[in-house]
Amino acid sequence: MTVEAPKSDRPAQPDEAAGDDSGEGGPPTSRSSQISGSFPPADSGPDGDTLLSAPAPAQRWETDLEDRLATARRRIDDLEARVRALEASARPTTRMELPRAVWWVVFMVLLALIWQLAAWLGGR
Repeated sequence: MTVEAPKSDRPAQPDEAAGDDSGEGGPPTSRSSQISGSFPPADSGPDGDTLLSAPAPAQRWETDLEDRLATARRRIDDLEARVRALEASARPTTRMELPRAVWWVVFMVLLALIWQLAAWLGGR
């Protein structure tokens, strides 16, 4: 089914001027049917960005909530970075350190060996 757009240089025919549709099953000739045939149906959405497709402006409480959430996320990220830094510093190093008590035990054993050696050499 083809619909012709009206031409301005062509004189109006009697059927078009009266606004009657021809009942012969041919193409519609009224101005309203010609116009409606050239546009998409009204229930289809607008093409592209228009004022009708723009979202409504955000409410004040929505922007306040988003600001507070952004601040909370930033603080959480900072805390996670601090925790990672503390965990990295608390990891044991590759060098093996002996507790201070072990050094005292080694010192006392050496002292006892020296005393025994001195007693054995003095009694000879």
